[in-house]
Amino acid sequence: MMAMSKTSTQWTRVSDNLESNRCNIDKLDMINNLNSIKLLAVSEAFEAYPDMRVDCDQFVKIMKQVLEDTSLSRREEFIKDLVDLFYRANKTHSPTIQFEDLTSFLIEHEIESFKTSGNLAFSYQESEI
Repeated sequence: MMAMSKTSTQWTRVSDNLESNRCNIDKLDMINNLNSIKLLAVSEAFEAYPDMRVDCDQFVKIMKQVLEDTSLSRREEFIKDLVDLFYRANKTHSPTIQFEDLTSFLIEHEIESFKTSGNLAFSYQESEI
């Protein structure tokens, strides 16, 4: 698939199977909303807990507060997605995670997303102007 514009030079990414990626896109929205300012707020919230470790309930509470100004917080599955994020970041399967566990997961997710972007078709077209 290729999407092109005749009025401008552009790079276009088109997924081969957008419908099957819908769940991943929703998860990506969650991750993309964790910009550096929000991650700083999450880090500071983790520091308030003993050993800077939080359990799933504490994590959800922190993330709800940090992401309350985003459209994500109005999603029906928002809490479920936060719990999912906690368990994805919890590689050791312990009852708690540290901020480093979350950031490691986010970095790994970013690297994996970059690697799998090979499944996307890129097209370049010169402007006719």
